[in-house]
Amino acid sequence: LAFECAELSALTSRVARLVLILSDITAPRSSTYDMGSAYRRLAIDEQGISHLAIAIEQPGIGLVVQNLSLLHPDGSRRVLIRNISFEVGTVSSHSVLLMGKSGCGKSTLLRAIGGLLPETLAPAEGCDGCARVSGPPAGCAPGHMMFLPQRPLLLPIGATVFDQVCYPLSPEVADMPFVTALLQTLELNMLVVNVDAQRDWEWRSVLSSGEQQRVAICRALFHRPHILVMDESTSALDEESEHIAMSLLTGRIGIDEFADRLQSPIHLLSVAHRSTVKPFHTTTLHISRDG
Repeated sequence: LAFECAELSALTSRVARLVLILSDITAPRSSTYDMGSAYRRLAIDEQGISHLAIAIEQPGIGLVVQNLSLLHPDGSRRVLIRNISFEVGTVSSHSVLLMGKSGCGKSTLLRAIGGLLPETLAPAEGCDGCARVSGPPAGCAPGHMMFLPQRPLLLPIGATVFDQVCYPLSPEVADMPFVTALLQTLELNMLVVNVDAQRDWEWRSVLSSGEQQRVAICRALFHRPHILVMDESTSALDEESEHIAMSLLTGRIGIDEFADRLQSPIHLLSVAHRSTVKPFHTTTLHISRDG
């Protein structure tokens, strides 16, 4: 019974956190939006840590992280990353690559910046860390920031190729020639035929891990976010396919008939283990396990 009660308590805590985040997402936003207030009740503890310094500001450009310390998500209060600073999509730095051994906190840092692990984002030992996400420049795609995980989200049985690429937008907004050209350039030729036809597929069973990642990269190229967060998003690709994908994302290569749509580079915040992605970033940060 004690085990079942503990499990129920953990599930209740997760549901409460989900409700807070969902209500926060749907709340009206002013020109400066402080996510800290929405998460404050989750972050207070016996040490008096009661705020999370994340803000989304409409004017300006880019992601700026200043002296941010990250606590381990297991609740041990152990500092996972200490006083990290970097910029993405700004004049100072276009793209940042985070490298380090497994378990050093790279992916946790990305999730925390995205607001998924609010209890880990807290100043440690007097460090006043903050992360600010500024709005997109004029002419930028509506989606300012996009997250690409190692195992991308795919829609269920009955979805079309258009649905997969356009998600979360309606496929009615898609440009079929542009989507087809992206699929061909990323060597997803099996998906080019009847891109608007419903597929009676279990997509994860039909597509290999590398093909799933290329569909996700096609999605990113279609949406053109100002900042793309990539968490091992090319780990299942061979080096040639990875080079093509990264070159498209950073504007080093294009598609002739759609040169205007692929001209501006996407700024990357990446986590990777392979050094082959280094040339596509302006800054590389190595994170150690001791913070």
